[in-house]
Amino acid sequence: MIENECVKLERDFARWHEDRASEFRPTTILSLSHDPPERRITVGYWPGSIDTYFDPYVAGVWNIFRTARILLLALLVAMPGRTNKSARYIETANHIVGDIFASIPYHLAENLPAFVERATRHKEAIDPGRTLCGLLLMHPLYAILRCSFLPDESREYARDCLRWISDEMGIGQAGLMANVSQYLI
Repeated sequence: MIENECVKLERDFARWHEDRASEFRPTTILSLSHDPPERRITVGYWPGSIDTYFDPYVAGVWNIFRTARILLLALLVAMPGRTNKSARYIETANHIVGDIFASIPYHLAENLPAFVERATRHKEAIDPGRTLCGLLLMHPLYAILRCSFLPDESREYARDCLRWISDEMGIGQAGLMANVSQYLI
């Protein structure tokens, strides 16, 4: 049965990080908080961790894995008769979204250490980094945007990030992705 296969795959996904070498794992370099919460969060300043990675490829692999897991959780949430477990799946998906958002400064900033130093003092816009990193981030943000079970704030932040990638990095496809109004699940 497909439901059982999805549950088994989710269990395997939940343990995937355990076998990764320490160099392959994200490293948290700063934790951001917002008091009081802002109506619209500036790109790069999502409350929570800011992570760094060994290189952009590794960051991209982590976010592709995270995206696959979110989409799997979306399937589990959408299955009939799963309401008793849906809350747990949604909570897990929100945690994973936070991990993707923690990678945004790494992907988008020209100079991450300079961004982190400024982030503790005041909110300046990110100086755009390499276009490749924006490309690596587009699909995970698009998947978040398309999942209706995720909070509106998360989906709007993903939309804002896609618009930023379009405007600041010149990747028109990100702007098209940001304007999608239909939900996948």
